[in-house]
Amino acid sequence: MADQSYPVQVCLKLLEELAIKHGYKFTGGGLHKLVIDGKIENVKEKYLKNTFYECRNAQKLDPQATKSFRIENIDAIAKSAGYDDMKDFLSKHNLYASSDPFEVKLSNKLLTDFNPKESSEWLDKYMLGARFLPALLGLIPLVIWIYFSALKDTQETPTLYVIGLFICVALAWGLSAWLATLGKKWEKKIFFAEGQKGFPTAYMMLYGATSKYSEDQKIKYRDKLIRYFDIEMPTKLEEQENEALAVQKLNQASYQLKNVVKSVVIRSALIRYGFLRNLIPSAWLAIILSLPALAYAWWHADILLLSILSIYAFAAACYCMFYEDSVRKSSEAYGRYLIDEFMSR
Repeated sequence: MADQSYPVQVCLKLLEELAIKHGYKFTGGGLHKLVIDGKIENVKEKYLKNTFYECRNAQKLDPQATKSFRIENIDAIAKSAGYDDMKDFLSKHNLYASSDPFEVKLSNKLLTDFNPKESSEWLDKYMLGARFLPALLGLIPLVIWIYFSALKDTQETPTLYVIGLFICVALAWGLSAWLATLGKKWEKKIFFAEGQKGFPTAYMMLYGATSKYSEDQKIKYRDKLIRYFDIEMPTKLEEQENEALAVQKLNQASYQLKNVVKSVVIRSALIRYGFLRNLIPSAWLAIILSLPALAYAWWHADILLLSILSIYAFAAACYCMFYEDSVRKSSEAYGRYLIDEFMSR
């Protein structure tokens, strides 16, 4: 019978299901024992073990590598794993792009299988780090103002301070979503203003862009996007003729990619980027709140309050003037982690 090629990731997925179904370890030794114990027919003794190591080694060298199988062998493996044949396995995992068996489209599930298990969190870390914390920093002038005002009332100081602090925390929580929305508007000004090329996941992967990625890596990146997300990516020549289209396609891919590929490092980078982005409107809020507080300090000749608020307002103003570089660098770091993780799967 004829041979048929399949992506090694698909083959490893099939072998893993085979091992799990029969209660063996998903290792070369485990698959070898499976054959010896007679759990699969029409397969030579070392066939599964050798196939496992060949696929695993090929995947390490190139995640998009394929392996050729005799149809009767791959069908025997699929049948032992609980399917009618290899076509049945592919169809049940949505791995066919068309009726042509050579056009195998990799499922997003093969990407998400590598994602870490989501831990149950009482409070979402992204919500706390990227939204609530910037909002709270924006309200710090109000907190300082309440504190110094409370000090002047010696009888009600503890109660007033606790109530004021609680109000500020509640305000920060309530304002966090609004400030995040404003942060996204600043994001568009940074990355999508006239002359800009979108997010780093787009412009870093342009053939004409200078980045840490070689042309071969950019080609492999596009190939994987096509196979996983079915996005038509322009060739190098087409990109030279119409770079805007290439940017559009790469940005489209990045939106899908960030929803599928996840890791602890990626999430940490995303939180840092979200924090710096949302800190922009929060810094403006801090400046606005500092003005009446400074007037209050001036009116009451409170030098300490005046000094603290002046320093804080100055720091907020500096960030408002020079935020773009830090936001862009954090976004590029997030983009690199996302691309590298995707390329490694």
